[in-house]
Amino acid sequence: MLHIVRNKFSFPASWGRAFAVTLFFVTLSAGLFWLDYFRSYSAEVTILVISRPGVAQSSADISGNLAELTRTLSFYDRMLAEDDLIDDAFAGYVPDKRKKLWNDTVAVKKIGEGSVLSLRAVGDTPEAAAVLARQTARTLFSVAGLYYNVKTDIDLRIIDGPLVSYVLARPLAFGLASLFTGFFITALFFLLLNVLPGFIGGREKEMSLDEILAEHDSISEKYAAPEKSYQEYMPGETVPWIDPRKFIPAKPTTLSFENVTQGAKRSASSGLPRPPRLSPRFGEAGDEARRLIKAGLRAPAPANLPVAPSGMELPVMDEAAFPFEFETPAEEPEALFSPIQGEPLGYPVRGEHVIVTNTKVPAEAESASPTTAESASMSAERGEPASAPLQRGEPTVDEYKRRLNKLLSGNN
Repeated sequence: MLHIVRNKFSFPASWGRAFAVTLFFVTLSAGLFWLDYFRSYSAEVTILVISRPGVAQSSADISGNLAELTRTLSFYDRMLAEDDLIDDAFAGYVPDKRKKLWNDTVAVKKIGEGSVLSLRAVGDTPEAAAVLARQTARTLFSVAGLYYNVKTDIDLRIIDGPLVSYVLARPLAFGLASLFTGFFITALFFLLLNVLPGFIGGREKEMSLDEILAEHDSISEKYAAPEKSYQEYMPGETVPWIDPRKFIPAKPTTLSFENVTQGAKRSASSGLPRPPRLSPRFGEAGDEARRLIKAGLRAPAPANLPVAPSGMELPVMDEAAFPFEFETPAEEPEALFSPIQGEPLGYPVRGEHVIVTNTKVPAEAESASPTTAESASMSAERGEPASAPLQRGEPTVDEYKRRLNKLLSGNN
């Protein structure tokens, strides 16, 4: 952990730099704070003074005289008398103070060597500044008529305004207030920063360079990396041989997942298959079966079973007993069979025969298979061409019933 070194040589310099930087930013913040208090609005009106021919004075002289008239206290009183909407903001002050405040609020200046006057009025709001500038210009026109003949000597015209803008009413006061506030807050902050640690936990004692180095060494030793537990070898030295088997863990004698019973172990050692478990519900038959299995013998075949006599008629399977076994599958609807003999109308189905191509039947096939010959004759009667030798396919339902009855009757 690093500590900030504060001694009698470096501390004053760092203190001065920190104080100057903090004072700069705090002064800017104080200026933003006082900005709303010193903010004001200025309205400007531009007036043109024109002298008529034959007048002894020039337009520049007349405009200079009118600018001086607006600075008098009588001009201010005349403006208040002519307009009831403007209140006397300087009431209660002595005449000299009122005149000074009036000149700070309204200023009329001649622009250059010409005859143009610039009238500027300051107010707390944009509306107040515009009204004050407009009323001052109106009063200036009326006062000019007292000293000059407006019809024959001069002519006054407003050529621009009022134009309202944002200004600082008292820039010097604003700067002093911001600087004083910033200095006061910065000094108070550093005073608390220097005194407050003594109230909380005592000030950190000043340490010399030797004490700091000693403490740093102790911290380094405390958090240093542990020493290596193996021997290090330099390049070119002989390294002793290390048996790789020492890094292979030994296999445990009994694994955690091996849970073998004693009976299974004996069966595995003898090489015989493990006898199956028989439920106790078999009774004596189960005991006999266990005994035979343990002895390695087989149970005898069943004897003295009842035999049906040769002339005994066994029951014949009826289609009604198994309605779902002999019904027509879904993929072979009745529409595919002819209404006469149930043969397919151009589609191969399960049965004794399948549909073949329209070829003649050889004589050898007719003599060899009566069923084939019969099918060929039936095709000839219906006007169909003779077919080739028919291949035997899957038996039909009737063939299944015939074969099953034959097996049950015992006539093999």
